Amino acid sequence: RGRRNPDYPRRFLQGAMRRATSAVVAAVAVVLVLPGAASAALFGADGSFGSGRQADGRFIQIGGVATDNAGRVYVADSGSGRIEVFDSGEAGNGYLTSIGEGVLVQPVGVEVDLRNRIFVADQGRDKVVEFDTLNDKAPFMREWGGSGTELGKMSQPRFVYADRSGLIYNTEAGNARVQWFTPKDKQMTPVSAFGTADQPPFTTPEGLVRDDSTGQVYVSNLSSTDGAVRVYDNRGFYLGQIAGPGSGPGQVSSPRGIAMDPLGRLVVVDSGNNRLQVFNPFTAGSDFLEADSADVSGPVDIAFAPGAYAYVTDAGSGRVLRFHYDDADRDGVLDPLDNCPGLANPDQSDMDRDGLGDACDPDADGDGVPNEADKCPTSRRGPDANGDGCSDTVMARRAVKCSTTRGTKRARAACAARKRAAVRRALAQAHARGR
Repeated sequence: RGRRNPDYPRRFLQGAMRRATSAVVAAVAVVLVLPGAASAALFGADGSFGSGRQADGRFIQIGGVATDNAGRVYVADSGSGRIEVFDSGEAGNGYLTSIGEGVLVQPVGVEVDLRNRIFVADQGRDKVVEFDTLNDKAPFMREWGGSGTELGKMSQPRFVYADRSGLIYNTEAGNARVQWFTPKDKQMTPVSAFGTADQPPFTTPEGLVRDDSTGQVYVSNLSSTDGAVRVYDNRGFYLGQIAGPGSGPGQVSSPRGIAMDPLGRLVVVDSGNNRLQVFNPFTAGSDFLEADSADVSGPVDIAFAPGAYAYVTDAGSGRVLRFHYDDADRDGVLDPLDNCPGLANPDQSDMDRDGLGDACDPDADGDGVPNEADKCPTSRRGPDANGDGCSDTVMARRAVKCSTTRGTKRARAACAARKRAAVRRALAQAHARGR
């Protein structure tokens, strides 16, 4: 299963980050093309949480993980036949509810689309099951598949992915293929499939993700001897291999979940080597960037969430591990897009819009007067006759001693008019001085 489409950074990277300047965008481009760009550890441990239903806190057989727009976390427990749902990282990841009891038998992969609808690959019934949003109590909506080899049927579905157009993809270990479906007349109709074994040895497809910007599909092969990650075009034609078998950097053993991070890098859950690996996407050369053991033991899957969080399901501990992802200062903003890297400033405020956040900008208001000498460090740029850092228009408004927020409506209006007149006079005087 995989994450996520190009619209996702807009909710992963919150607040003022959406106003990133061209200089910041250029920095992102460097990250995507230079293998050495991942010099700092991308994964910063931030705790873990276990099952909200099991007395010992361990999931019986932990599977895939997904997140929704609100940062809530969905965890498949193949051993209990349900999906457990937890609150966001900001809210402490407390247990909320369970989904699919009495419907699911052996859920492996779980996915949440842009509308927050929930999709589950149920290996126990050879089906993919869809539930409505958690905000609507996640009722059962529909299911498709059933045991078989023909198009539309399944054998051991493993992981599932929903693209931004509504297509649903899943891997099948039993049929050694990837199949995808489209909604039609309130049902899911098979579109096509491609066999991964056409370029042997690649007979146990496991995780998958689609790069929605290119249509390319990445698939992992769950094998300790022939582990690999390959890429296919949108018709299923083999394009190349990202990683082959082994234990060295850029090699994999029994890879499971794979994902695109919010900046378009490919993240592989290298389960047999007990680590997480990061690569540039196929279109940027597939360069190996980083391998991080991150204290994982038999990791299964990974999902990204708003606030620069990453969640990894871990079979060894039977828990979900939470990480700050590519966020060294832990302010909830990815470092390549952070306007004060190394200094926590979650609001990303940038008063003068110079690409440098107010928290680390020596001249936050951009008026040419350093903050320590600026008597008005938050005033916008404007005429400043005495060079004290206070715009003459600001001082003119302050000099009019009345309130625009208190008193009668008539008094507030009169005060506002007096302040506007004072500003006009200040501007006229500045113009006369030629400033």
